[in-house]
Amino acid sequence: MKKIDTNIYSYIIDDNDNILSINSEKWDYFYEKNSNGSLCLSPDIIKESLWKYIDGFETSHLYKNIINNVRTYKKEITIPFRCDSPSQRRFLNLTLKPLANNHIEFISKIEKVEDREYVSLFDDTRDFSEEILISCSMCKKIKLEENLWEEVETAVISLKLFEKPKLPMLSHGLCPYCHKLSMDEVDKFLKSIDE
Repeated sequence: MKKIDTNIYSYIIDDNDNILSINSEKWDYFYEKNSNGSLCLSPDIIKESLWKYIDGFETSHLYKNIINNVRTYKKEITIPFRCDSPSQRRFLNLTLKPLANNHIEFISKIEKVEDREYVSLFDDTRDFSEEILISCSMCKKIKLEENLWEEVETAVISLKLFEKPKLPMLSHGLCPYCHKLSMDEVDKFLKSIDE
């Protein structure tokens, strides 16, 4: 069996934000190894809108802002984020690189992986209750109160989730820390244009 470098994943969107191409072999390998439920395999997402896969108002707003700046100034930007599985914390950097015709390449590079005990809240095959919890799109912390976000292991205990018959669904937002961190990256990007 051919060994696949699983540290870098990329895809390209066109000028209408539709997914134009994916490095399919790496993409499909990643999803087959890291998803328990319905897969976003490359044939299923080519020609789909990027916005179909970005959840939450704050996250969509952030990405639209970044994409607009990359297209306007024809300069790449990199932002940190996490893509966790039930048994791993994965720390990545996402680079948005401008291409011809207002296309943009999204390049995700895994910088560090930490194994952890299995967290069923991140298992997409489990039964869900109708309750909804907000998870930060960038750091995966769970919102407990307006300005209180905790790692999932702490949140599960604080919210007494194991005492409930079914775990809640997850939706996405941005915690104040990641919002500030991302906006700081955008500000640095814009300042570099003026230099």
